[in-house]
Amino acid sequence: MATKIASTPFFTDAHCPCYGSPTQTVMHDLCDCLLSYNTLTLASIKNGLLHADVVSCIDWLEMAMMMLYKATFIDLLVLRWNLWNEHNNGVMKGHSTTPRLILDWAKRLNNEL
Repeated sequence: MATKIASTPFFTDAHCPCYGSPTQTVMHDLCDCLLSYNTLTLASIKNGLLHADVVSCIDWLEMAMMMLYKATFIDLLVLRWNLWNEHNNGVMKGHSTTPRLILDWAKRLNNEL
């Protein structure tokens, strides 16, 4: 069931609307989307998470929980939320931003919490 959800495209044409990748699934958005990859790299997320060989987003999150300290994992969740929000802005409003701005927004939000 998790494999089916992780590989289900968000849109009927299954292309990443932000960067034109041939597939757009939950797993694509977690690591493979260029915006996600560049932002996570800028945030110094370990290569093990960026190149994880998992089939579901739950497996990816569990691996992140095991690899990261609690505070770092919480930072990752806030960053992922900001990436998802920016992805939605790209799809719905037709604009996107830079990985540096997304990382700055996540840091600011995390400081406010």
